[in-house]
Amino acid sequence: MGVLYTDDNPLAVSPELRDAALAAGQHINANGGIGGRQVEIVPCNGKNNPESNVKCATQFVNDGVVSVVGLDTQWGDNGVSIMERAGVVNQTVPLSHAEFASAVSFPLAGSTLTGGNAVAEYAARKSVKRASCIYPDTAVLKAACVDNFAPKAKELGIEDVQLIALPPTVTDVSQYVAKAAQSKAELVYSPASKQADVRMIQAAGQVGFSPEWVFSGSVAQPDFFSTLGDDAKNVVFWFDNKMWTVTGEPDVDVFNSVLEQHAPGSPINNNVVTVFSTLMTLKELGDTAGGDKMTRAELPDLLRGFGQVHQFMGPELDTSRHLPDFPTAYHTGSYLYKWDGGAFVPAGDGFFQFDTAS
Repeated sequence: MGVLYTDDNPLAVSPELRDAALAAGQHINANGGIGGRQVEIVPCNGKNNPESNVKCATQFVNDGVVSVVGLDTQWGDNGVSIMERAGVVNQTVPLSHAEFASAVSFPLAGSTLTGGNAVAEYAARKSVKRASCIYPDTAVLKAACVDNFAPKAKELGIEDVQLIALPPTVTDVSQYVAKAAQSKAELVYSPASKQADVRMIQAAGQVGFSPEWVFSGSVAQPDFFSTLGDDAKNVVFWFDNKMWTVTGEPDVDVFNSVLEQHAPGSPINNNVVTVFSTLMTLKELGDTAGGDKMTRAELPDLLRGFGQVHQFMGPELDTSRHLPDFPTAYHTGSYLYKWDGGAFVPAGDGFFQFDTAS
């Protein structure tokens, strides 16, 4: 199993994805492997640049990888096509069209597609009439606002949806927050980085602007809350899977125990859970179907026709229900949680289901 992560990049680093995959691999192997076959985790640093992503794809092919998990913003344009030619299943966090639509793509996350839909549903149910979406001006993150959030918000009756592009390397975000304030946005959604999200809340506070903020669960980390203090209260986050702080959930207990044992101190966020969840769900499928199905030749057919399965720390998956236009994208919803100042609590209905196709 290949795991794609990012390091050595000033815009974003995610070595915790490697840590989560290695921890999951140790847990899986200590519990019979996948269908009786031991798992080898093959990490590769994509560095958020095209050349490194091509090198990672080539390494995964040459090392006999069967499926790839993880995340890199450049993977969709540079790695997925290589996976497709080699027949390697792609299960990275889907940030691009290719990561949803390729013949070898079987994402067990909806990422910004289901996340944006969930935020729009949440806002509409709260009778929000004016909303802003502030996005880093890159193709992937622009789509999170322009293609995923705004159309659904307008469809659901949100009258004014303002789209605000943020230069990817900007550090002073005050003028962009001011645009949202001038529009009197009641809710501001942003798929930006943790650093940018912190700066936006701080800039809003300086001008007395206090909308409801909604961010990706990847930024819901301890230093986000320690930096903002009381200003982080009531911020909403979308997650592909259940929060690692949920109590009374056996999957969550397993996740926390394994991370504590095999990756102590490694950060936990939405994407970490997605990597771990995908590997554990593959174990569930392989244990049921048999280890002989976990090959490049057999795994795609297994993933097309498994029927129903419980996704680890996630919803029930059903191969007869999928995201519109993406027949192998079976993860069709997002969880929303709000930080109440001391803990995460479900926001609105908690789980928001995308309109699915069959």
